[in-house]
Amino acid sequence: MIAHLVGARTALEIGTFIGNTTMHLARMVGEAGYVTTIECGHQFADVARKNFIRNGLNKRITLLEGYAGNILPTLGKSYYDLIFIDGGKQDYLDYTLKCERLLSERGVIIVDDVFFHGDALNAKPQTAKGAGCKVLLDSYRNREDLGKLLLPVGNGMLMLFRK
Repeated sequence: MIAHLVGARTALEIGTFIGNTTMHLARMVGEAGYVTTIECGHQFADVARKNFIRNGLNKRITLLEGYAGNILPTLGKSYYDLIFIDGGKQDYLDYTLKCERLLSERGVIIVDDVFFHGDALNAKPQTAKGAGCKVLLDSYRNREDLGKLLLPVGNGMLMLFRK
């Protein structure tokens, strides 16, 4: 729905897993659009590639394999209308900060699972993933340069957009 609302033609995803969300994004950006996705797990990347081919979407999807924190700075002057972050929760702040420069004027960043099963809402999170989500939420709480919306849907989603 969000991809449709912003008229997304380009999408970036961090955390491909087996490619389900990637394929939905590829369908949403349409025949002329493209999706770049990053996956650090070799076995998941292999499964995702096979799924892209099996579903006839491999020509609209570029899968980059490796750690997103290292890959994001190499994306140069690419701009994305929709950025979906669902990778290593402990690195959410690093990923999101690096994605800000990749966001198109009308673009939206969506960070998934930001409550991390409620752990990010604890004064002191019990897990590294919960702590990563808490650091992200705390860092964007008072940012005035971006619009933000925290959705208490599922495991929580943070949406960021240019004002």
